[in-house]
Amino acid sequence: MLKRKAYRLFEKWLEAPSKKALLVMGARQVGKSYLVDVFCSKHFEHVVKFDLIENASVRESFAAAKSADDLELRMSVAASSPLVPDKTAVIIDEVQECPNIVTFIKYLAQRGAYRFVLTGSLLGVRLDSIDSLPVGYVTKVQMYPLDFEEF
Repeated sequence: MLKRKAYRLFEKWLEAPSKKALLVMGARQVGKSYLVDVFCSKHFEHVVKFDLIENASVRESFAAAKSADDLELRMSVAASSPLVPDKTAVIIDEVQECPNIVTFIKYLAQRGAYRFVLTGSLLGVRLDSIDSLPVGYVTKVQMYPLDFEEF
């Protein structure tokens, strides 16, 4: 695997004392999902991933969530493996497809039972409409295509 600069930022996020969610932004096809998968597989005992583009039923279920508790219940039902507190990374890929859940992630991140990693492209466009963007509860990492130092 090539050493990506963003990987070091992921490690800093994990080492930080706060339990903020990680929001990985960038253009399509720059390696966001791949790098997040590799990172979470290495650092967490359990990884649960939801791809909101590939799985329309999960996207629709999450979009219908009315609260953080409701979203957590929907995640546990849709998960391919159990959500184990303090040992699970929850990856929500292509979060721009369901921007309303970002607000609920704020409350789930505060609880600290799971570590949340959100990925997406065009996030600035889609997330501008959210009333309560979780400022202070999200660590943002911008990913770019490979540069000469990484290659």
